[in-house]
Amino acid sequence: MNKIDTSSILHAIILIIMSMMNEKMCGKNCGTHPCMKACGLLALRVVIAIIFIYSGYFKLANHTTVAGMFGGLGLVPAGFLAWFVGLVELVGGVMILLGVFAGYAAVPLAIIMVVAMLTAHRGGKFQDFFVP
Repeated sequence: MNKIDTSSILHAIILIIMSMMNEKMCGKNCGTHPCMKACGLLALRVVIAIIFIYSGYFKLANHTTVAGMFGGLGLVPAGFLAWFVGLVELVGGVMILLGVFAGYAAVPLAIIMVVAMLTAHRGGKFQDFFVP
């Protein structure tokens, strides 16, 4: 028996719903309504913000564990970096969620993500795809 690919089913459902919403807004299927673009960007912003808020809160709530992990990666001072990264992710996520100075929040978040990609995520399943 074949395993059903749930991501393909979910993708098809989302496309059907978006098509129905587009017809409601335009009265016909006219391509992409400007509101659809805004709704998509809002959804993307909310999801990214929730990921950063959750990640930042986890780092702050489990400071000693995260500091140990950072120390194991060779990042010093590990204790300070655990607090700093957690705080930047939490505050940056809230700023992105609210849309307040989101451009300023994106710069340190992007730097943190690049460092994470080069240290903690190196050797993972995306090895040789993003990073040599």
